[in-house]
Parts: sequence; C-alpha cells; structure tokens
Amino acid sequence: MNRRTLGYSFLLILVALSSTQVSAQTAVSIAELKNYELGLQQPEVADMVPGAPLLATYQPMTQKHLVIANPFENAHVQFAVTDGTRVNLGQRIATITGPSVEHFFHRLETVKAQYDVAQQQHKSKSNLYQRNALSADDWQNFLDQYLRLSDQMHEIKILLSRFHQLADDSAELKAPIDGVWQSDADDMRIGYVIDRSEIRLAVQAPNELASSVHHISVQGERFTIDYREQSTRNGFTTLWSSPLTESKFTLYQRMSVIPLRNIANAFKVPGSAVSSLNGEPVVFSVDKQTIHPIPVSVSAVEGEDYYVAASTSLDNPIVTHSVAALKGIIDSREEAQQ
Repeated sequence: MNRRTLGYSFLLILVALSSTQVSAQTAVSIAELKNYELGLQQPEVADMVPGAPLLATYQPMTQKHLVIANPFENAHVQFAVTDGTRVNLGQRIATITGPSVEHFFHRLETVKAQYDVAQQQHKSKSNLYQRNALSADDWQNFLDQYLRLSDQMHEIKILLSRFHQLADDSAELKAPIDGVWQSDADDMRIGYVIDRSEIRLAVQAPNELASSVHHISVQGERFTIDYREQSTRNGFTTLWSSPLTESKFTLYQRMSVIPLRNIANAFKVPGSAVSSLNGEPVVFSVDKQTIHPIPVSVSAVEGEDYYVAASTSLDNPIVTHSVAALKGIIDSREEAQQ
C-alpha cells in the first residue's frame, strides 16, 4: 500500500469519527508548552481542493460532425491518416482510385455546363415573361429546372471543395475544416471530421461531488468544467471540460483525472498539524498567547500535506510540532474533570 493509499485510508477514518463538538474549555496557554517546539506555520488558503481520481474519456460532446459522403461507387480508398488523427484545413486525408472517379467528375462537368446555359436563359426568359411573351406555365417549368440545377451546383461546389481530381481515375480527399478524422465503415460515407471545439474530457463524478467540481487536473494541466449534465446514471454525473483544442490525447482515450473542488474555508496544512479531540479532527490555532483547537474535516491528502475544511477561517498560525504533547495536556484535563 503506497503513501497516497494510506493517506486516503486515514481520510476515511477521520471522516467516520464522531462529530462531538470541541469544548471551548480546551484552550491551552503557550506558557504550558514552553519546553516544546511548536513549529508554528500559517495555513495556506486552498482555492481548489484535489479529490480522489475519477475516470474520464476524451470524446466529442455532441454528434454534430461534418459527414463526408462517398460519391464514388466501388472505388478504392487509401487513407493518409489514421482514425483519431488531428487534421488541418486542406490536409490530404485519402486517395480514391477507380473508374467511378472519372465518371463522377465528368458528370460534374455536365451539370456545370447545364447550369451555365440555364443562367444565360434566366435573364432572357424573365424579360419574356414580364412582357407576357412567355406563359406562366412555361416560366414556372423553367424556374423548377433552374432551381434543381442551382441546388445541384451548390452540392457540386461542396464536393469540389473536398475532392480534387489528380488523374482520370484518381482523386484526393482534403480536410474541409480543422478537426479530428474518423473513418466510417458505411459504403455511403467515407468518414467524418469532428470539430475540435466539440472534443472534451467527459468526467464521471459521483453525484454528491459533481456540483463542487469546478476544474480537473490531468498530466499536469488544469481544465475548467464547462458543463454538467442534468441527468445521472448509476449514481454518477457526467462533467464536460472546456475544449481541448491542442490536446495530445487520442480520440476516446480513457484516463484518470484529479477533480479540483471548491470548498468553503479550505486550507492546505502539514499532516503533522492534524490531530483529534473527542473523536473529532482538529488543528491547533495560536491566537496571541493561547492555543485553540479548531474543528476540521480532512478533504484530501497530498504527500505530507492535508487539505482541510475548517469550521472557521484559519487566520492565525497553527501548531505543526509537539501536537501529541498538546493533545496530551487537553486529554489529561478532561480526565481530571470526569
């Protein structure tokens, strides 16, 4: 069992202790400890308190991906990137080869030629219709055909921004946006590009902790929690981090993260400063010439230090040495009063 495991075990023991209030009569004069080194230290205010590791997955927050349809039949697709790879606008994703490539681009040229003719006809037919030289039915039929060609041209422009012909029977697919590539086994789709702003860390937090987790730490980096799902599952709530636009993680990678919680009156103190009175965790605060026990709850352990939530703000130095002697004096008093 390592130090961190021992620390969290000690944390559980302290939390399970009785909540009997510390008596105000347990104050001790510094003069009573004149033969002891007290090692006074100012507690460090903790804006965020680390908790036990939680499981997170690097994944898209929504399914709003840019789907790349496959306009080629029975063509061979050779990918230049693997799934989960970050791609930049214009970067080559795949090379497509086969007879259907030539047929595809020939069809595009045919539609484009038809649309060019329709554009030339549109102005003249409009003038004829305005002079009542063209029937309403003929004008409507032309408009229907023109609108169909216009829609087709819109689709063609999208395809031409993604597929570039290399030779008669080959073309390349280029990334239409910055994102992360994911191929698709469906013959109707080559794959899809996930916008980088959609990819985040999805953290599974116990319901009782979810509302207090405001940041997470992973591999030395801190990320803000942007969104908490309203629904829960099996006692856990999914928390979504801010976008990781420059992340080194791979798509759907699972990892442990440290939740950073916002707790009132939280302080980081040496572990040697934490003791117990009447079964309640305390630290000993020094106010002028008097030492007062302050009830605390231990929230986390980090090496030799503890994160504690105090019953009041710890504005004064606390005792970090000879804590056992101080506790002995108080225990002796209470035994004498019984």
